Amino acid sequence: MTTPNTNYFVAKKDLSTIFQPLSYGYQSSVTTNINVNGYGDLNTLFAKYSGGTKASTTNLLVSGSDLNTIFDPYNPPTLFSTTSRLLTTTDGVDKSATLASNFYISGYTYFNFIIFGGGGSGSQAGSYTYGTGGGGSGAYISALSIPYTYGGTMKMKSITYVVSGGDGSSSTYTDPSSVTITYTNSSNNTSTIKLSAGTGLGTNASSETAGAAGGTASYTNTTGLSFTYQGVNGVDGGDQGSNGASSGFTSSGSGNSGGSTSPVDDPPKVSHTYSCSDGNSYTLTSYGGGKTQVVAGYGSGGAATPANYESNAPAYRTGNPGCILCYLS
Repeated sequence: MTTPNTNYFVAKKDLSTIFQPLSYGYQSSVTTNINVNGYGDLNTLFAKYSGGTKASTTNLLVSGSDLNTIFDPYNPPTLFSTTSRLLTTTDGVDKSATLASNFYISGYTYFNFIIFGGGGSGSQAGSYTYGTGGGGSGAYISALSIPYTYGGTMKMKSITYVVSGGDGSSSTYTDPSSVTITYTNSSNNTSTIKLSAGTGLGTNASSETAGAAGGTASYTNTTGLSFTYQGVNGVDGGDQGSNGASSGFTSSGSGNSGGSTSPVDDPPKVSHTYSCSDGNSYTLTSYGGGKTQVVAGYGSGGAATPANYESNAPAYRTGNPGCILCYLS
């Protein structure tokens, strides 16, 4: 939404091209006594200054203060136009990015997120320095009907995310898959929702026979908002001589049958289809590594396999990355 020309100029630019339209912010309590015919005071046209970068100095003063201390600089938000998308990454690489900032939505009210943590890798069984347990599976989160605005004044300012690359070939605990939503209001107060689907651990550098731990689902919420939340922890990898297991959403890797032989068997496969309001659907699977089952899908743990297992041992052993499905409703 644009602001009408004010016929007040700074360096040959109308104020309407210097300050943010009120429709994209909040009204200032400061009356400028600078009026635009047919519209009223400037504080009925431009958004209140909310901090940070200022517009250029105008030399138009109100009680000794320049207009750039009263109104936000011109920076109209962009339309968040993709109504559903699947955010992914490559194995072993945590991907951090901004999904949206200074934005608005049209025709929708809510954001929804399905989040898978990455899976842990199974051990290289058969070497005395390595364990014989399978990798843990990633946690799962479903967070639905999170409103773009609430309380009359709070609205989303930004959404950032991390997609876990999984445990890869390392036993180091990697970042969880997470989404952080920041809200702000007219007083520039902020509140946040953070959703975190933990990554399963790997057993690569362990001499234990136990399977590695699954990831943990958690969230924090300083907004006071209610939304539909389901958090399911990942499951531990199979111990030596035991299969991996399923959380109902992610699948862990199987333990080795002993020594340099194959994994004991195949863990359960899990698959769910999510139908979005834009007509798109996404089928998300999680297949932990096993005796004949190559690791596939999202958040799946790897089996404990010897280095020479089949033709491509890492395909059975390396835990998979997580993912995040985002859609509007």
